Amino acid sequence: MTSLLKKTITLQKSHLYGAFLTAFFLPLSIKISNVFLILFFASAFGLVFFNKSKLQNINYKLLYYTLLPLFIISIIGLLYSDPLLIGSSKIAKSISFLLCPIILLFYNKDSLQTIKKELFRGIILGCVLTFLVLL
Repeated sequence: MTSLLKKTITLQKSHLYGAFLTAFFLPLSIKISNVFLILFFASAFGLVFFNKSKLQNINYKLLYYTLLPLFIISIIGLLYSDPLLIGSSKIAKSISFLLCPIILLFYNKDSLQTIKKELFRGIILGCVLTFLVLL
């Protein structure tokens, strides 16, 4: 029982570290930021499946107001592209625009505030470091 609790606590911290580092490296390098965005998504999925007590039930009506309809229209349009490989690579690049709102639908207000604070702190510190490097 305690090992499951330790895994949950570690998962919660990795989720916040992933959010912070995604925002921190955004002004410095988008490629590095994408690596931490994958960490953020992976830990968020793990948190959804392992720690359901801190999460809210998903409201499926909210999916209609997220980017899901636009993403479906984009998929239909890109499937008609002449080289299908180019259309599929564009879909793969924009999948994070679909994943982020869907993942965040599972969180309650307090968890979203914590994520928002970590993102804000990361982007501010990343901008300050970028400013100091560019001086």
